[in-house]
Amino acid sequence: MCRFLDAKFARFLLDPSNPASTLAGNRTASSPRVTLAGTARYDMPVGAYMLSLQTDGSYTGGHYFTPDNNPVVYEDGYWLANVSAGLQTRDQRYAVTLWVKNLFDEDYLVSGLANASLGFYEIFPGLPRTFGVTAIGRF
Repeated sequence: MCRFLDAKFARFLLDPSNPASTLAGNRTASSPRVTLAGTARYDMPVGAYMLSLQTDGSYTGGHYFTPDNNPVVYEDGYWLANVSAGLQTRDQRYAVTLWVKNLFDEDYLVSGLANASLGFYEIFPGLPRTFGVTAIGRF
């Protein structure tokens, strides 16, 4: 999947009594111009089981987190990759999957707030590399 977005404010006055407070033409918050996502999966029988191998990745283009397009709370574009390997019974009654998210331990931000009038900025990082096991039993 590939998505292109050109979202800008046509009109936006922070203070209606002050025409100089316009943000018209600024990019809307959390609106990257380009996002990409894809998944590849391979399933193959192994005896009485089904083995599944999967990888998926995504790209999120650079974007601002505030409507004033403050560069302090801007995130550059970044890539994320995830992988998993699963084994399940053919009747799908039992399954176990090993997975890794953010495979390359990419540093990225998911949100940010500019509280300059209070003297600070808040940024919220995305999750680092995580891994785990998922087990399923259907009764």
